[in-house]
Amino acid sequence: MVSITFEQINDLEEHLCSAMLNGEEKIISELKKFVPKDQIVACKNNILRNLTESYKNGKTPFCQLVAAAQAAAVLYDDSMPPVVCCGAVKGNTSPTGKNFMMMLLRAWGIPSLDLGTDVSPETFLDAVSQYQLQFVVCVVFSGNNFDTVQKLHNLALSDHYRDGFSLLISGARPGKQSDYALMDYREHRAAAIAEWVEKQWKK
Repeated sequence: MVSITFEQINDLEEHLCSAMLNGEEKIISELKKFVPKDQIVACKNNILRNLTESYKNGKTPFCQLVAAAQAAAVLYDDSMPPVVCCGAVKGNTSPTGKNFMMMLLRAWGIPSLDLGTDVSPETFLDAVSQYQLQFVVCVVFSGNNFDTVQKLHNLALSDHYRDGFSLLISGARPGKQSDYALMDYREHRAAAIAEWVEKQWKK
């Protein structure tokens, strides 16, 4: 059984940071019983922002970010309607990259829809239409997967609603300038994408 001390409540950010860095989900769950959720979420987002910047600058290892995101995800509220969908594109049958992207989105508290793997362009666009999504995250495994993203982009253009959502690509680094042209945020790293989506969503 996890017990929370008065010191942990009074020094919320310090102890929340320690719990996230050590992947201690139970401590964060217990803190929710004693501290207003919005206060915890504000501290959590500040910690995530600092960790993400450190990771992007090569100072924080990938495994540390994973541990923190897993712990932070216990604060996720799945009752809100999604604003972003995420799926591994047609031809990408591995769930690894998609699962990591989803974990980061939920660690930030962004209402997210998991479309799974091997997802067709039409399925992405059906989700946009059904839920009025603001963001689409396509997870790619290799350069070959960018053809599927191009098809998604072209279909959205032909249906006259490409401007209604931001298209993001996570995973493999774009190999051509035309690949970068598909992206509304020119970054392929999942951590950077999740941080950007959170900022845009909160605007």
